[in-house]
Amino acid sequence: MDTTRQVQVLSCGFVGFLGFPAAELAGLGLSWPGVTAAVAGLVAFGALFAWVMWHNVPRPHTAATPYALAAMVVTAVALQFLLGTAWLVTASFYLATLLILVLPRRHWPLALAGFWAGHVALGVLVLEESPGVAALRGVAILVYGARSAPRTG
Repeated sequence: MDTTRQVQVLSCGFVGFLGFPAAELAGLGLSWPGVTAAVAGLVAFGALFAWVMWHNVPRPHTAATPYALAAMVVTAVALQFLLGTAWLVTASFYLATLLILVLPRRHWPLALAGFWAGHVALGVLVLEESPGVAALRGVAILVYGARSAPRTG
């Protein structure tokens, strides 16, 4: 199996980490419609992640799946209203990784600035965190994203 295929297969396994926010559903006190919406959102988010990785790993920085990435962002924000802080951190790691993989390098500064601002806004406005905590966590996730950037392309 070539390296590209290995990365594609392993990245699909990364979807398994969505089991952690799914396992927290019981303790969130959501109604059955809320739980159903959260599970459907997590499944959609995981499927979209696998789709984006599968189609972008062979051609990093080409934005091969812009609509799927946009759908992931919308799904992540919608789930934020149901899943809380753990989801903000989880979704942020997934999305920072994909922004670095998918977008051409010339778009990184603007995209990552927008990502950081959105992360802080959700932390402050939805989760009622202090701006400092949300900002610092956002920076840590951006460092992770930049560190995991592909070295090709």
